Amino acid sequence: MTKYILLPLIVLMAGMLTLQAKEPAKKAPKAPDPKRSFEYRFDDDLKQTADSKARQELWFRDAKFGAFIHFGVYSTLEGEYQGRGSGFRYSEWIQISAKIPSKEYHQVAAQFNPAQFDAEEWAKTFKDSGIRYVVITSKHHDGFALFKSMVSAYNIVDATPFKRDIIKELSEACHRHGLKFGVYYSHAQDWDEPDAPYLNRRAKLSDIHPELPADFEPDMDRYIMKKSLPQVEELMKNYELDLIWFDTPVGMNLERAKLFSDMVRKYRPECLINSRLIHSGKGKIETQYLPFYDYVSIGDKEVPTRKLPLYVESPDSVSSSFGYKTKGECYYHSEKEMLHRFVHTVCAGGNALINNGPMGNGRLDPEAVRLYGVIGDWLKVNGESIYGSVRNPLPMRPEWGDISASKDGKVLYLHILEWPESGTITVNDLPAAADSAVYLATGQKADFVQEGDVLKLTLPAQPLNESDTVVKVLLKKPAGSVVGSESAENAWAKLAGKFVKRPEFAFIENNPALPNVLIYGDSISIGYTQRVREKLKDKANVYRLHCNGGDSGSFIGKMTKMHTAMCDENLDAPWTFEWNVIHFNVGLHDLKYLSNRKLDKENGVQVSSPEVYKKNLRDIVAYLKKLAPNAKLIFATTTPVPEGELGRFAGDAEKYNEAALEVLRDFPEIAINDLFTFTKPNQPEWWLAPGNVHYLDAGKNAQGDEVARIILGSLSSEPSKE
Repeated sequence: MTKYILLPLIVLMAGMLTLQAKEPAKKAPKAPDPKRSFEYRFDDDLKQTADSKARQELWFRDAKFGAFIHFGVYSTLEGEYQGRGSGFRYSEWIQISAKIPSKEYHQVAAQFNPAQFDAEEWAKTFKDSGIRYVVITSKHHDGFALFKSMVSAYNIVDATPFKRDIIKELSEACHRHGLKFGVYYSHAQDWDEPDAPYLNRRAKLSDIHPELPADFEPDMDRYIMKKSLPQVEELMKNYELDLIWFDTPVGMNLERAKLFSDMVRKYRPECLINSRLIHSGKGKIETQYLPFYDYVSIGDKEVPTRKLPLYVESPDSVSSSFGYKTKGECYYHSEKEMLHRFVHTVCAGGNALINNGPMGNGRLDPEAVRLYGVIGDWLKVNGESIYGSVRNPLPMRPEWGDISASKDGKVLYLHILEWPESGTITVNDLPAAADSAVYLATGQKADFVQEGDVLKLTLPAQPLNESDTVVKVLLKKPAGSVVGSESAENAWAKLAGKFVKRPEFAFIENNPALPNVLIYGDSISIGYTQRVREKLKDKANVYRLHCNGGDSGSFIGKMTKMHTAMCDENLDAPWTFEWNVIHFNVGLHDLKYLSNRKLDKENGVQVSSPEVYKKNLRDIVAYLKKLAPNAKLIFATTTPVPEGELGRFAGDAEKYNEAALEVLRDFPEIAINDLFTFTKPNQPEWWLAPGNVHYLDAGKNAQGDEVARIILGSLSSEPSKE
């Protein structure tokens, strides 16, 4: 009897093994890219500029919860066009994923008629869900605008039967309901414009614009000046905007980013600008660009895994797509997932901008409305732990959930996201004794004991909320207070890094009885810094930039980094003084030629052309006048370049000095220290070696004496006789 049972079993097992063998092998998960990590992307010493922080604090930091809206022509297609394109997760990219030629896509746009759109209903829904601000696509990558534009007729008023300005209607409705309002604008990509840069591998430019000649050469600057920048100006002039959200900055550089930043600041100085003006969502944050935007938009649907040095916003979504999608693969987050993503983002120190994709008929996606409502219902009970809160002040995120805090640091909000089987949770590294603990939803006391810096809470058998039960802990002393916790000297050491060991970069203790002088420049200025300090001893506090000044394009970024770090109010002795004199020079690093970061005037590329140099110098002057409106500015000309220098041509210093003087003729109040003319006759005696731009001590000291003389003359308002 046994053999009759075993035989079918063996056959069945063999069949199962055969089926398993036919299944495709699962791909091993990709190793995480270290350059995508938060640790790589965010240097710990990054600091928000003072004016950006001020704009954030008007409303943005307290808001925490925003509604992102991706709505446009693509909404009617729901992720597929004529059987194509549904394999890609983002339905708003359907023109590319389905390879729809521009003229054909225009025909789809001509049928776009969201007749059931009701701005008032949308605003009420957002308000009832606890949302504090709204950001909608005014123009996505397809180039179609949801506003009346005089720049391009490819807009909802002129190119569709709907003929209404959605941006205007929604802006007015949101503001009526007390919501802040912003627009998304794709400033770089525009698939309707062949000159715009192209960022994808799913379709070629010829797929979208088959009419173009084979030798067509895109001109990004032509696109910017013809359409992108003028439309941003229209938005700034014609709509009440609290925020503008740029995206996919392919091809953007400092000069182009500044055009957009300046345009926003010109019309709406308090309007927030996000980092995707110049940085991709998962790109490394560079200090030089911080003055041009106000906060960081991290990657799409990315939830912070650690506390970050800058204020961030996570562009999340209720589903796997941003535009409305019903065709192909698409999923929605569960209620618990959505709330946990929201809470983790806030506790890490950021806002959650959670997207919904309205349907093509103009109605909000019902599932998005439901998930918004789940968050809103939770906020009605627990909003105190979110709105106006600050990030977790403790060193680590706890394994059972997360922590937020009140601004004054006197209250910790423990977000218990995973209810422990043990019935207890532990809070480590508590900075002060707990005075009380209550469940935020009911006000009932929570049982706790504390031993040193460890707090242990005993929980009831069941959570008060399946997704997040919040315990409010009142401390006897504030947590997370860092006022005066770091010395200015330590902050300077971090800023200067390896340079701090050199006397030129030593920390300077401010004597309030003396005027304050700042020296900005390259290695030539480093060489004469100590001599200037000797000559001005007991006459001025002489500071210098924390590093080599480099080329003109890095001036504003380096100055911003230094001032942000040293003016931090949390230092024991922050810089609160004003500059009396700023002596600055740029040029020597602009005129050099580099190949693979090495000096190479034969095969390299010049860092800055004379035209770019002049533009940068005008920006520098504008920056300095804003930074230190009462300071005397002194520009030092670039010292001579010798024959035989590896990366510079002899004679270029004269050209760049002529360019500088051409600019500075418009600013007669800026004094000129002509170090070129002062140094030129002494080249053979002072140069460190033939073909070297640097100087022996005799040259450094002579230059230092001259710089000190000029500075002292400015301080005394008359030339010094020393």
